[in-house]
Amino acid sequence: MPETPAEIAARLESLIQPGYRGNLLARGLARGLIWRNGILPADAPNFSPDLTTNLLDHGFHLLATSLRLREVQDRVVVFIRRPKQSNLRLAMTIQQTRNAVFI
Repeated sequence: MPETPAEIAARLESLIQPGYRGNLLARGLARGLIWRNGILPADAPNFSPDLTTNLLDHGFHLLATSLRLREVQDRVVVFIRRPKQSNLRLAMTIQQTRNAVFI
């Protein structure tokens, strides 16, 4: 059965929630803060050897789900999580397009 745009948008929202997949994004960000040239310091926490693969898989899943939503809606969808200056500028730019929807 085909998914509705609301169902796909809800799935996208769940994919970006804090704590998703055992705090996958937080673990990736934490590792990225101390990772230098692909090498962790000797005293670094023990990160899973599959972390990079899991992050890439998560990113591709987000991309595929976003493209599916765009295909179903035939509109541009933008998720804005925090009202930072760069996000506000992006929102103002996209609002000028005629087929943008904000969730």
